[in-house]
Amino acid sequence: MWASTLGLLILLAGLVALIKGADWLVDGAAAIAERYEVSELALGLSLIALSTTLPELVVNLIASQQQEYELVFSNIVGSIIINIFCVLGLVGLMTPLYVRPLTIKRDIPFAVFVIGVVFVLLNDRLFFDARDNALDRFDGLILLGLLFTYLVSIVRRLKRKHLDYEKPEKSLSKGKQWWYLIAGGIALAGGGELTVLAAQELTEAWQVSKKLIGLTILAPGTAFPELAVSFLAVFKKRYDIAVGNIIGANILNVVLVLSVSTISGPLLYNYKLNFDWLFAGLGTAFLFVAMFTGKARRLDRWEAGILFGFFVAYSFFLFIRL
Repeated sequence: MWASTLGLLILLAGLVALIKGADWLVDGAAAIAERYEVSELALGLSLIALSTTLPELVVNLIASQQQEYELVFSNIVGSIIINIFCVLGLVGLMTPLYVRPLTIKRDIPFAVFVIGVVFVLLNDRLFFDARDNALDRFDGLILLGLLFTYLVSIVRRLKRKHLDYEKPEKSLSKGKQWWYLIAGGIALAGGGELTVLAAQELTEAWQVSKKLIGLTILAPGTAFPELAVSFLAVFKKRYDIAVGNIIGANILNVVLVLSVSTISGPLLYNYKLNFDWLFAGLGTAFLFVAMFTGKARRLDRWEAGILFGFFVAYSFFLFIRL
């Protein structure tokens, strides 16, 4: 009884930190974009995506050092699936999401590409006739190279030629802009950790298996910051931040988090997660195709409904697998 109560209190604290952190982060990013004439999309793809990816990064560093390899990969692929199918699905059901031409042309295809690359790197036995499936330091260097390529593309489009959004009625001071951005990122990271800790406390109190924790609790817990930021961004009509956050977070989950996770040594990979990686890649590819169906350059509500429907079906399949 006490363990369940403690878990619920920690969960409440984590959710409050996530919501407030998302609010600060979106306000700070929008104010910085306004002051320095920086594209909100570029901020969403870089700084905000990095902030919301911090929980995955922290969890994976700890898991890789403890040789919890299945936890490392299930956390990442689970977060990608949740971001595409659940977060974009729910946010897209709230309002159609307009997507910039450059995002359609570069960012979404790059997200599909990096998922394909990591799928090949993970399946050494299938593609390279190796003894074991593992992500080693050399593979990590390849992913770091992709990270560098991605960051260069972001830097090149930091400046925007025009503003698509109305200026806020009251603008934050220069000091407050960065304070909101930094404090929001810290609150998101802390909130994500508290949420995961709460989930672990509750599952242990309710006697749920460790495997269930890793596949169905950890990934959703670390993906909560992306969900919070995207919902707040849509509520504040900052659609570039909402879309850029999801696409950027998925790319960074692969090229940053997995590459850094190889520092402690090779990460042994279980091929049973291949279905999940393929599902993540197909979901991202569907998002690309959706840009050319219905009304061009936007995710319509019916397309978002398809994404969320697939997430529900995947969740059902996941529980059957367990």
